[in-house]
Amino acid sequence: CFSHLESFYEISAPYQAFLLQEETLRRSREDEEKRSDITNHFQETLTEIQAQIELHSGRNDKLRQENANLTDKLEGLMSQYERREEVRGGGTHPDVHTGKLFLWRSTLRSSTSFRQRWPRAMRSMSASNRRWTT
Repeated sequence: CFSHLESFYEISAPYQAFLLQEETLRRSREDEEKRSDITNHFQETLTEIQAQIELHSGRNDKLRQENANLTDKLEGLMSQYERREEVRGGGTHPDVHTGKLFLWRSTLRSSTSFRQRWPRAMRSMSASNRRWTT
């Protein structure tokens, strides 16, 4: 009986080694497929993020340029206002308003919401001009 068991073991040992090798190869292939899937998903995500960055970068560049243009316009209006006040002879009150305008300009320059504040600044300047021309 022991010899039959021993023969069976000798015959089955190579088969068991073969089965173990096949199982190891199968697991290795599965692991490689998982790594490949994860790598592909990661690459797709990176590509999407890069596309969004490029989209927002272009948009931010346009907004920065628009802010610079509006700042230039405001500075031009400030210069016109100052020249007009110099011709009129001024007084203490226009200087106060000029100071406020300088403060607005510096606030607007440093503000990220320049476009939102521009109409309010223009309305205030118009109101101030109407008040001092009458």
